[in-house]
Amino acid sequence: MAPEIIWENDHSALVGALRERRLVRASEAAPWIPAGTREALIVPLRGDPRPLGIVVLARAEAPYGLDDIEMADVVGTFIGRVVAMAASRSAVSRREAYAARSASDVDREEELAESRERN
Repeated sequence: MAPEIIWENDHSALVGALRERRLVRASEAAPWIPAGTREALIVPLRGDPRPLGIVVLARAEAPYGLDDIEMADVVGTFIGRVVAMAASRSAVSRREAYAARSASDVDREEELAESRERN
């Protein structure tokens, strides 16, 4: 069975987390929240300029306390920054590899031009 695709507009909690960049507390049922869940926290992974994704924390028993909510928000921000930094480093590595490849291509072209002049 193929996994179901959930679009951010399908649920107000996703809109709040992804578009409004805020932690959302949800107690209503949604197809992407496990059955038997009493409460869920939808935490944006904050990376600038927009969240890079979400983390969904769910509980079947006691509701989340204020400390839990604050910690989830801190963790979401931390993970978002780590992911953004890793993506940035990956982009820099790709640019450096391209620049190195370009420099070697230029060197080869110069060598070919010199050999053509000699011949």
